[in-house]
Amino acid sequence: MAYLQAYYDLSHTVVISNSDGGSGYEKAVFDELALGCLRHEHFRDRYHVHRKMKERMAFVPQLQHRMIRAIAHYDWQEVQLVLDTSESLIEEKEAEALEHLRLLHHYLQRSWPYLKSLKARGIRDPQACIGTIESTHRKITYRMKRQGRLWTKTGAQAMIRVIDSLRNQEFEGWLNQYEALPDDVVAQEKRWQAMKRWVQKKPHFQAHEGAFKGQMGEGKAKSAPLGQFAKGLNQLIMTPNYL
Repeated sequence: MAYLQAYYDLSHTVVISNSDGGSGYEKAVFDELALGCLRHEHFRDRYHVHRKMKERMAFVPQLQHRMIRAIAHYDWQEVQLVLDTSESLIEEKEAEALEHLRLLHHYLQRSWPYLKSLKARGIRDPQACIGTIESTHRKITYRMKRQGRLWTKTGAQAMIRVIDSLRNQEFEGWLNQYEALPDDVVAQEKRWQAMKRWVQKKPHFQAHEGAFKGQMGEGKAKSAPLGQFAKGLNQLIMTPNYL
C-alpha cells in the first residue's frame, strides 16, 4: 500500500481486483490497496466458484450446467430454484448431500456481490479485465503441467509464447518475425545460436593409457652418483600409499 501511494495516483482510476476469497485475500485487503481510488470493483474468481459448485453438487451432475448458467446470468432466483431442485432429488438417508447443499448456499450468498459481471456493473471499457488468477492463466498451466512435464527456462518461454500468440491470433506474425529484420541481423542471430549450441556440446571422450612410470636402467652401483640419482628418482615418482 505504501508503494502504491508513493508512486501512483489512483484518484481517477477504477481498480478491479479478483481473488478466490481465501484467508488474506478478502475484499477488505484489496480495499486497503486501492485506498483513494475513484472506484473499486472486487470479483470472486469464477474458476473457484465453479469448482466449489461442482464439488457440492457432485450427486446431481445433470444440474451443474444449469447452476453455472444461473451464476453467469446473475440470477439469484434461478440459483435458488436449482438448489431446491437438487434438494428434492436427495433421498431420505443422504444427510451428507443435504449438508453439501447447505454449505453451497451459504458460499454463494457470501460471494454473490462479487459475481456480477463487468458489463452488469457498468464497466464497458474494452481494455478492462478481471485479472490473472486460475481462470486466466490455467490456459497456459493446463498445457504446461499436464502429465508432470518438466521444462527448461528456454523451452517454457517458447511454449508460453506459442500459446499466447495462438490465443491472440498473432502466431503467423510471431513465426515470421525474422522476415522483417535486416539480413545481417538475421545472420548474426544464427551465428550466435550456432555458437551457443557448439559451446553446450559435451566434448568427445578420448581414452588414454595413463601416465607411464619411467626408471633408469639397472646395472649401476648404488653407491655411485648415478645410482644415487636413480634411487632418488624412483622414490620421487612412487605412488603414495593413500591413493
